[in-house]
Amino acid sequence: MASIRAVPKHIERKADEYCHNLEGLEASWAKRAFHYAEKHEEFLRGVPVNASIDLSGGHDQQIYVKFKAHFAGPGAGGVLGVWGTVPGFITEDVIKSLESKNLWRPFCMQFENVIEDYNMGTLLRLDPTKGYSQENTTIAPRIQFLAVEIARNVEGINDSIRTPRKEGADGQVYRLYICCVCGEPAPFRCARCKLARYCSRECQTRDWKKHKASCGEV
Repeated sequence: MASIRAVPKHIERKADEYCHNLEGLEASWAKRAFHYAEKHEEFLRGVPVNASIDLSGGHDQQIYVKFKAHFAGPGAGGVLGVWGTVPGFITEDVIKSLESKNLWRPFCMQFENVIEDYNMGTLLRLDPTKGYSQENTTIAPRIQFLAVEIARNVEGINDSIRTPRKEGADGQVYRLYICCVCGEPAPFRCARCKLARYCSRECQTRDWKKHKASCGEV
């Protein structure tokens, strides 16, 4: 994966358009988003194809079932921008269309009090056979990223960039836990809601003012 350090100008310009809740924080958000993308690709490439993946802290199955049910209706595939000619491939123009956004919105809202920062802007790969790059990413709400990447994992679409089968990996679950403040590996979680993940007490303290609004609702 190419090193991701500088914040591309086109990403900063798109932040307000796709992530209205990030006004004034484009640079801060972009660095965090790119850090998460870097960790996600590193994680994905290290998981054997015969092991399972948990991206959401125990909600993957729920997200996948609702995702497949929501987009099973007539005409859904035409505006989804996903699972077209190439399985798991996303067309940015389609997925960002007004029709597609209207279809995605009720799906995303189901997870408002389930997934921490469910609407936070997150980088999403367009072509699942490739890693993150300026040409292969779009900006999506976190729950949209989770729905697409979880489906790619479940349906074997991400297998092309994962590690080959490994003896003894069957039945193992690999979990991606990233600090919701700085993007570093996060072994700790909020003791109250058990959803928000942190790398340290310092990051948890910094995040509490924002997190406490949703913590008690879980």
